[in-house]
Amino acid sequence: MDLDCGVYYTNFTQNSVRQGKVKEVEIDRSLKNLYVVLMRLGFFDGNPTFKSLGKKDVCSKQHIELATEAAREGIVLLKNVNETLPLKSKKIKKLAVVGPHANATAAMIGNYAGIPCQFTSPLDAFSSYGEVKYGMGCDGVACANDSLIFPAMKAAKHADATIIFAGLDLSVEAESLDRVDLLLPGYQTLFINQVAQVSKGPVILVIMSAGGVDISFAKQNDNINAILWAGYPGEEGGHAIADVVFGHYNPGGRLPLTWYEAGYVDMLPMTSMKLRPIDSLGYPGRTYKFYNGSTVYPFGYGLSYTQFNYTLRSAERSLDIKLRKSQHCRDIEYKDNEYKPPCPSVLIDDLECNHEFGFGIEVKNVGKRDGSEVIIVYSKPPIGIAASHTKQVIGFKRVFVKAGKSKTVNFVFNACKSLGVVNYNAYNLLTSGRHTIMLGDDVVSFPIQLNIKDKLYVLLMRVGYFDGNPTFKSLGKKDICNKEHIELATEAAREGNFGGLDLSVEAEGLDTVDLLLPGFQTQLINQVARVYKGPSCLPVVLTSISPNKMIKSETSCGQGTGGGRFPCGNYNLRTVSVSFERGSLRPKTCHEIQYDDEAHRLACPAVLVDDFRPSFQNLQK
Repeated sequence: MDLDCGVYYTNFTQNSVRQGKVKEVEIDRSLKNLYVVLMRLGFFDGNPTFKSLGKKDVCSKQHIELATEAAREGIVLLKNVNETLPLKSKKIKKLAVVGPHANATAAMIGNYAGIPCQFTSPLDAFSSYGEVKYGMGCDGVACANDSLIFPAMKAAKHADATIIFAGLDLSVEAESLDRVDLLLPGYQTLFINQVAQVSKGPVILVIMSAGGVDISFAKQNDNINAILWAGYPGEEGGHAIADVVFGHYNPGGRLPLTWYEAGYVDMLPMTSMKLRPIDSLGYPGRTYKFYNGSTVYPFGYGLSYTQFNYTLRSAERSLDIKLRKSQHCRDIEYKDNEYKPPCPSVLIDDLECNHEFGFGIEVKNVGKRDGSEVIIVYSKPPIGIAASHTKQVIGFKRVFVKAGKSKTVNFVFNACKSLGVVNYNAYNLLTSGRHTIMLGDDVVSFPIQLNIKDKLYVLLMRVGYFDGNPTFKSLGKKDICNKEHIELATEAAREGNFGGLDLSVEAEGLDTVDLLLPGFQTQLINQVARVYKGPSCLPVVLTSISPNKMIKSETSCGQGTGGGRFPCGNYNLRTVSVSFERGSLRPKTCHEIQYDDEAHRLACPAVLVDDFRPSFQNLQK
């Protein structure tokens, strides 16, 4: 690593160089990498553009509003029974604001944050909506004892509505500080249930946290009418939450991570980084892309004060990718009994990746309130690919739509970035087949066929494989088995290349065990050649010969050899008689052919096969 955020390099680098464990050239290379980045960022270009700006510039009214808007957009509505939210401010005279985060300030900005301009805590924000009764309920998020629960319950008994602020902070979740489970710390669950049980009015639970929390108890508790997740909303978090609760802002946020059930942490060691499910171990996988177990709330979940309908207006349904000579098909593992395309995939790094597809979706607000909708677009790989992700986010857009109105949103995606599958060996592959584009929780989905066209596809296109029903589909046996076609089959046999084999010893999926002719074929050929006396050319026709059966065969001398030379000679006939009709043998010229050193050379060693066509009939054993 070129950069170490801790003190390891500072403490050990010098001695490592002295001992020869690290070379100076390696340090020089790391420094060069770091300084190149600094130069690209303008670190050495003199005073930065914003150096003269101070608090009055940063903490302007516009910037504070921007912080508030960011917090509003990040709030997620998880539960809203019978449209409890938004609360009607005219009916709420007394509010109970309770919980360890009810008066949160620094906890709202999380870690790695700058100096805030100001804080607007939940208690401050809700105080402007009426009389507020405040109760901590817990002495911090650790909630180590239950001594403060009763005062919070007392506040809820006499309030028109109760807002409970619970969750986590940097004392239980931070860098180098992992949580031990997925539950709320200490007595928080007990505190929430007891306050909800005695509350006079509706109960709204607000969770502040970075990670997911198993709040199944609150989700299933009928006394808790609504649940909001605010994350760590920043310095204006209190203001933003109050705007959502009282309807000044319609929430449209979506969960950026899966909220697992508490038992999930016991399914595999924390140190395991495996993403894919392991059925044999009962492990359901990790992240929304692979997880196949039950959840408290799934990735991308979020409600609104209104409802939206989607209508697909246009979509590309197929995409062709033609491979060049330097690009090759790659195999990818499929599940058993699943169809695998001829060209299963191609390495994305081998492609120029300029292939795109797009679609248009109409979003209509069918509710009574204006609101924003986050359109999340997923891609799902072809069915049958082994160990692939279930789905993956390829894009999203947020669109504001007034009540009763609609807007059309267009998407364009790069195929390599959107349809790729990472296999077991970490190769990013673009896969052939029927991909699926899915919007939201499968509100709208449509297929897109990805065709990777290798050289095989070129041939298939030339023979009309993709042209629909073939021209000759209506033809039957009487059309195919006519005299002309039988003669065509005969001519193909004449020009063919037949060794003394058949499908009993060589076929697809049945390889020959050696390169020899089966059985006694070699002995038969040698005996015929040894005893034959006849003309100077004897083509040996290798066919399947049945005993006591007349065989008629027509072939060219040295069949299937193209322009090869056929050696001629005399043979003695003793045990097999052969009668034949002489063909026209008028070779244009003799040709040389290599003999063994001590072999007798004939005056005319060989003739060109294409120079003649003898006809042999009535070959009889």
